[in-house]
Amino acid sequence: MTFPKWLLAAPLLVLTACTQPATQAPMPTEPVPAPAVQCGLSAAAINVNPAVTTTDTCFAQQAAMSDLFEIRSSELALSRSSNEAVKRFAQTIINDHKDASTKLKTRASALNITLPAEVDAPKLADLQALQVKKGEAFDRAYAAIQVNAHVDAVNLFTSYAAQGQNADLKAHATETLPHLKHHLEMARELLSAVK
Repeated sequence: MTFPKWLLAAPLLVLTACTQPATQAPMPTEPVPAPAVQCGLSAAAINVNPAVTTTDTCFAQQAAMSDLFEIRSSELALSRSSNEAVKRFAQTIINDHKDASTKLKTRASALNITLPAEVDAPKLADLQALQVKKGEAFDRAYAAIQVNAHVDAVNLFTSYAAQGQNADLKAHATETLPHLKHHLEMARELLSAVK
């Protein structure tokens, strides 16, 4: 019995198609969040754990954003400043915020909260404004940014420690808050010294 040539080639075509890499990327299993600029909106879109509220998600995202900003602005200070007090402060901020960030990532991962990997637009603008400054002007701007950022962080962590619902995230807020208050005090002293 003779088979048409195309029929004999069909199984080979099917096998070849199976071994070729897919040209279309697989669909992600969960959404990738934008940084939580508007907590109620972006947090609600990514809440994949019904035991975690939008407030919990928002706190975790904002805390992560704060860590990212503190680390990046302080790395910039280490490379741009010639003031030893600024460099010492910046190194302390980097060390403490990297430690806090690691702890937060562990807790957020256990709660299925995806944290931002980049700073949001306002913080990016602050970093860009800082990058164009030099010398004493840089030191003053860096110290002022640190004061403002730590006022925001202390307010965020104080509020969540008092009103948050998730025990793990409340523990993070409570454990981290004394460090943030100390950073704020140090930043205010630094700002007075570089004026």
